[in-house]
Amino acid sequence: MALEIFAYAAINKVRFQTSRGPLSVEQLAELPATSRTSLNLTDIIEELDKEEAAITGSKRRSTAKPSTLLLNKIAIVEYLLDYKAELAEAAKTSKTNADKRAVIAEKIAAMETDALTDGKSLKELKKAFAKLV
Repeated sequence: MALEIFAYAAINKVRFQTSRGPLSVEQLAELPATSRTSLNLTDIIEELDKEEAAITGSKRRSTAKPSTLLLNKIAIVEYLLDYKAELAEAAKTSKTNADKRAVIAEKIAAMETDALTDGKSLKELKKAFAKLV
C-alpha cells in the first residue's frame, strides 16, 4: 500500500498546502513529527482531517466522500508519522542497549581486575607486575 500512495504522489505531483507554501512529499518527509515552533506532520494531518470532516460531516452532502487526492494525502502523512515513530523507538532502544553495554563492560573490567588481584599479597602482586614489564 505504501508504495502505491507514493507512486500516486509522484505521478500526480501531489503538493501539500502549508503555512510555508506548497510542499512535495520529499519535503514533507523532512519535517519533524511534532514541534512547538515549526511546521510539523501532526499539524498537517490535523488540517487534512479537518478537510475530510468538512466534506463528510456536512448534512447537505451526507453522501459526499473525500477525494482520492485527499485520502492519499492523509495516508501519506499517516505513513510518515508511523515511520518517524518507528525511527524514534529504534533510536530509544539503541540508546538503552548502549547504556546497558557500558554498564556490563564496566562490570567485566571490574571483575577482571578482581580476578587478577583476588587473594594475592602485595609481594605477589609486585612479582606479577614485574613479570609483565
